[in-house]
Amino acid sequence: MKKTALVLSLSILLAATCLAQADQAPQTLELYSIGFPAQEYQPAAWNINVLKFFNNRLYLGYGDATVNTGPTDVIYYDLDSNKFVKEFSVDDEGIYQYQVIDGKLVIPGVDATEEWDLGNIYLLEKSGWVKHRSITRGVHVFDAVAYQGKWYVGTGNYCELTKDESFGFGAILGSSDTCKNWTYEYITASDKNSVYRISALISFKDKLYAFPYAYAGFTLEEIPAEYRPYMVGPYREDGKDYYLVSVDNAFGNTDAICYDGKMWRSADLVPDSLIYRTRPVVFNDKLVLSALAGKYICSVSEYISKNGKLPGNARTALYAFDGQRTEKLDFEYELIRDLISKQDKLYILYYNRGQNLIAETADLKSWKYYRLPEAVKRPLSIETDGQTFYIGTWDGNIFKAQSIVQDKSTSYGSRFPGKFYGAAETADEALRYWAAVTGWITLGRTAKYSCEAKPGNIIEIKTENVSGLTVFIPEGLVEAAKILTLMMDGQEVFKGAVKGYSSLACSYQKGKWIVNKGKDTPEKFRAKDIVVGQASADLTRKGDDPAAGNWLAEVCRWAAGADIGFTTRGSARRDIKKGDITVGDVYQMNYRNTVGTFKAKGSDIRRMLEHNIKQPGKGDKVQVSGMVFGYTADKDPQKNTITEFWLDPEKVYTVSASNYLIREAKNILGQEVKADDSGESVVQAAIRWLQKNKKIGKIAPKIKVIR
Repeated sequence: MKKTALVLSLSILLAATCLAQADQAPQTLELYSIGFPAQEYQPAAWNINVLKFFNNRLYLGYGDATVNTGPTDVIYYDLDSNKFVKEFSVDDEGIYQYQVIDGKLVIPGVDATEEWDLGNIYLLEKSGWVKHRSITRGVHVFDAVAYQGKWYVGTGNYCELTKDESFGFGAILGSSDTCKNWTYEYITASDKNSVYRISALISFKDKLYAFPYAYAGFTLEEIPAEYRPYMVGPYREDGKDYYLVSVDNAFGNTDAICYDGKMWRSADLVPDSLIYRTRPVVFNDKLVLSALAGKYICSVSEYISKNGKLPGNARTALYAFDGQRTEKLDFEYELIRDLISKQDKLYILYYNRGQNLIAETADLKSWKYYRLPEAVKRPLSIETDGQTFYIGTWDGNIFKAQSIVQDKSTSYGSRFPGKFYGAAETADEALRYWAAVTGWITLGRTAKYSCEAKPGNIIEIKTENVSGLTVFIPEGLVEAAKILTLMMDGQEVFKGAVKGYSSLACSYQKGKWIVNKGKDTPEKFRAKDIVVGQASADLTRKGDDPAAGNWLAEVCRWAAGADIGFTTRGSARRDIKKGDITVGDVYQMNYRNTVGTFKAKGSDIRRMLEHNIKQPGKGDKVQVSGMVFGYTADKDPQKNTITEFWLDPEKVYTVSASNYLIREAKNILGQEVKADDSGESVVQAAIRWLQKNKKIGKIAPKIKVIR
């Protein structure tokens, strides 16, 4: 089985729906962002995967277990103080779900940042958050529930029989002592080519239901031609592109597993022979099931984002199961993004026919519909107190429904949110709603800003590390026929007529903002990546002393003014190609590590490197700058020996390295080190190096390996 396919988590629940009763027109929600709490993290972590009320706090889950963005802070919005608070940090790549079990707030550990031998679950006790690293082989813990006095988790588990034989299976584990110890209760089928999962658990009418699914990695040639147009998001392994695709009929007609306290049995709840994923919620004494079915299903969410419609090989439907029979509900949709049962009502955040909507029902028969502004392309999660909606988005904003406007014509009202927050590391994140970053004061640092349309035809913008911003005049939020006032960072920078214009180009020059009217639109805006240097040859990650890591070691040494630079081979995520190097290239090459320094004698450095060359893996093998050394390499790494080393044993050297290497020094170098952190990211240091030196020339090897 492809290991990449094993660890790639299908992190977005792929189920769906939309309008059924067209006689009631949707109401348009006016959205106002309460903040962007994940702004300081990397863009892949910005997704607001889940929102959950608990003790008058709105908890949020963010992060990406495919990209691996952890550890992940537990953040909540305090409804009394209207502030975001960091409460704890989980050792997982993201937070995808909160559950309330026995009065405790619970986080299933979706993907531990630690080894695969155990999975995590976190409980909010009276004394604070408690981590239980106790779930056997729980690589991915997707859900947790209580049933008949025990706790249960649904997982994606992993078993490696030999170096070349690994299996990904779904498992249900139970705990009788509140998460301290777990035992296997149920295990799905497994095979060497597919990955099996238990995606959801739910207690309903004295029974426990579990929902399995399976997928595999296919090359395009292995997929029948009729299904190839529906493939999206390939990953690369062994020089080939693979697609994560559903395994058809992986469990026969079974779409659920049912447990009555004594026996586990298969259950066929949904009358469709090609069910792939099912998502459950208990409502109104029924089990409501959103179902995705079809053959060769790839990521439905990603396909819709790219093409605006459900792929032709997939179908979706909403069902209600009363414990005896299943009824298909009269509710049409293409993708359900979230569904919650609150205050005797069911709320569904969904996509259908090019629109994002929320449906509300008290009886599964009559529905109220709310339309989100058109510019809010990818909402992911909702929460409500029955009066106000909170909506989490892929770009990190958490919107609050400020008011409702009843549509009286074909107009949707404003297609933009009234207030939003934006951030951009590179040109890829430049455009958000009705503004786009066009310049950074300091490259390598995130540009941050907020935009708000206020009464009196005023636009107020606050910025950090922004030297250029294009504001697209938000139709429906301001009136172009009236005098418009633009406030930037507390100063009035523009006041005048904008009729006939659609944008304001703002440039920060010599301590003040210069504003020019224009006719740009969000649809026509194309961000340009910024070139910061050149490479005279490809910087690859191949060989005993790869050029990519060699250069990063030099960047760390140079940035800190150190004698010696250390980095690991795995610190370079991508090669740098010959030619222009952009800011985006530097970000894609590097993790979000910072540059630190420590002191060590020459004899200590030799001992560190001696330890490192004996380690079996390649990822944490050290590369150096400011020195050279050589060693003999044996088939057994423990027999590797340094043969050439020219540092003075008694001299104290300043060594620079990333905070990752420093944090993991005990494993990588054989001993802990006491270091100072500069606070500067490796990305920013690399950009500064390129701005000063202009070009990466020929890189001489620093490590001589004798085999």
